Formats: sequence, structure tokens, C-alpha cells
Amino acid sequence: MALTNGWNRSVVSVDVTFPLLRVRLSSAVQRLARMSSARAGRLRLPADVPVPRDRESLADVLVLFGTQVVREVTDPAVVALFRLAIAEAVGAPEVARALDAIGRETTRAALLQIMTRARSSGLLDGRPSDLAEQFGALLWGDLMIELLLGVVERPSPRDTSARARRATSAFLQLHPEPGRKVARTASEVSAG
Repeated sequence: MALTNGWNRSVVSVDVTFPLLRVRLSSAVQRLARMSSARAGRLRLPADVPVPRDRESLADVLVLFGTQVVREVTDPAVVALFRLAIAEAVGAPEVARALDAIGRETTRAALLQIMTRARSSGLLDGRPSDLAEQFGALLWGDLMIELLLGVVERPSPRDTSARARRATSAFLQLHPEPGRKVARTASEVSAG
């Protein structure tokens, strides 16, 4: 069977290329597992990270973690693996599953642990999984999509730290300390 490009010219002979493609993808999955395992270790919450006891220590942990995550995941080799996983999502879903299990799940678990600790210390209200998702959204914004599309460069170390600080600041403003009143806006005050 041959695929055509619309002009009746054979572009790829599936019978000839498919076994070679399978071997290459299998090799890519193995490389992914080796490389991602090392990176995933750097995305876990270190055992020596103290439980946050106040908002300042929570901010420090979030900035540190956010900086590390963005630094690791924006590495060009990691972005290339995401592109491979996306390109082969239908034909070789094991690539995407491996990337998700090794990388994204590790990051989510570490962030969930941070939020659970912060909630247990009385620093945040809400479900830790929701809090983790919100922080992740603030941290990433559109950066990963832009990297995958190749429309932006990898952020510098300074930009990476600034991104983590901005995300942390926004997150803590959205989630004030439990029991503390949030300042009302002028329109809320005038509405009664």
C-alpha cells in the first residue's frame, strides 16, 4: 500500500517504511525513558524541602520548584520529545504515554505534594489538586505551545526565575491566607 500526496505520486511506501519506522519509534521510546527518568528525578520534590510554615516559605518553595520545572521542560531535547509524542500520537501512542507518565505525572505529583503540605499547614484553602493545576497554569501560560510551534526561544535562566516569581505572586494573590479578608474592589464596595 502506498500513500499519495494528491497527485498520484507515491510519497511513502507503508509496506517498506513501516517496520523501519516502528524500530525508530521503539528506539525513541527507550531513549525517552532513559533521558526522562534522569530529568524526572530533578522534577520530584526533594526530601529535604521543608514543609512551608508561613506564606514566605511557601512562596520560596513555589519559586524554586517553578524555576526548576520550567528549566527542565524547556530544554530543547524535551521539547523535541513532546513534538515526537504529538506527531506520533495516533500511530505510536506509547511515546505520548511514556512522556506523560515519566515527566508530566512526576511534576504534577510534586506540585500536589507542595499544595497538600501548604493546606495542612493552614496556608491555603481548597483542593490541593485544583491548587496545583492553577499554579501550573499560571507558571506555563502559553509558553509550551509557543515552544512547540517554534515561535519563541527557550527562556533564559533570568526569565525562567522571573516567570516562577510572577506565577507565585499571582497564585498567592488569588489564594489569600485562610481567615484573612481579601480587599474588596471599588465596584464591590459601591455595590454594597
